[in-house]
Amino acid sequence: MSGKQIQVKPGELKPYFPFSDLPPEYAIVAAHHATKKKLNDGDQLIGIGDTTDVDYYLIDGKVRTVDYNETEGQIIGGSKHREPLPQLRPSAYNIFANGRAQVIGVPKTIVKGVVEEAPVDAKLEEPPLDITQSREFFREFKVVLAENRVRLPTLSGSGGRIQRRVGGGAVTRDMLLHTVIVDPAITAKVFKMASSALMRGEQPLRNFPQVLDRLGKETTKELVLCYAYRDTYDDLVPALEERLISNVKRAQHVAAIAVVLAEMTSNIAAEDALIAGLFHNIGVLPIISYAVEYPPFAMKPELVDRAIRKISKDTGIEMIKRWQFDEDLLKVATHFDDWGYEAGGAPDLVSIVVAARYFYMLSTEGIRAVPKPREVPSLQQLVEGGIDPDTSLKILEQGKQVLKERFQHG
Repeated sequence: MSGKQIQVKPGELKPYFPFSDLPPEYAIVAAHHATKKKLNDGDQLIGIGDTTDVDYYLIDGKVRTVDYNETEGQIIGGSKHREPLPQLRPSAYNIFANGRAQVIGVPKTIVKGVVEEAPVDAKLEEPPLDITQSREFFREFKVVLAENRVRLPTLSGSGGRIQRRVGGGAVTRDMLLHTVIVDPAITAKVFKMASSALMRGEQPLRNFPQVLDRLGKETTKELVLCYAYRDTYDDLVPALEERLISNVKRAQHVAAIAVVLAEMTSNIAAEDALIAGLFHNIGVLPIISYAVEYPPFAMKPELVDRAIRKISKDTGIEMIKRWQFDEDLLKVATHFDDWGYEAGGAPDLVSIVVAARYFYMLSTEGIRAVPKPREVPSLQQLVEGGIDPDTSLKILEQGKQVLKERFQHG
């Protein structure tokens, strides 16, 4: 890489993270250790696999990013782009100057030290995501989605379970209904196919009986068996496999509780609630798949956790829109984490999923993880007389039974 090194002034660093959120003396100290480089068109700043221990801030000009799959992107410099250029090491990107550009390089040890030394009240709870985990990922995801290349990872044990259930001769409708939901990724892919233009469906789908009606038993069976072994990662990094299993179990638990709550209403079908619970945060799955395909991400699973927290909801919304699922499922994906959500009149699918998440989090994370029951309108709509320990315990016990019947047998 060509480029003349120039002294850095503290004011040049101040607009960028983490210095923008800290007292000015920390930018002064960091500037003492920083270097500024002027780049010419085509100069390479970072290469795939690089382990250099420097955070680069693009203060002027543009750079071009090229990942493992030769997917290109562009980053424009200036204070609007506050975070360092992709700082994951080893790097998952080649980064080249796109025209003339300027960068400031600060050793990672200095950035880390600045954050650790800063006053407690000036520290951020969490640094922003690496660009490769947020805007870059989401932009690439939307391209992959438009090109019909989204991968949803299948649990390693799903194939065997499905083969045992429906891999033999003729199958019944009930057998298929209980098989396809073994794995949210498989369920979503079958839904997607049934909702596609290939099936010429005029009405969006919202439950699996509708899918069966549209596809028929044999086509559904063949699709389920096809998807059971596709997108399964045999060599999944243990930390990522743990996260995949954890998120699948969470979706299944929420779905099971949603069934119990739907049966307490007169206007919500249990099968609708099951799918709404299973799909409510479906955007987690492609993030894990993306991490698997980029080894540097797999080595930093904590970054995957942060990506899930930051963009899984938007990712799920984008998927459901693109795949033309029912509008009510889109509404669930948009509002599932809104404790203050209030349906007009009778409870709706969002009410069901919000309440199901409440009971799930209450049982797994404790009372401090959820608001007071009176602050969750969905609970008030669904449970006459209010929530008390006995009612909560009853709903959770019934949810465990549904979970066993729907997801764990076989």
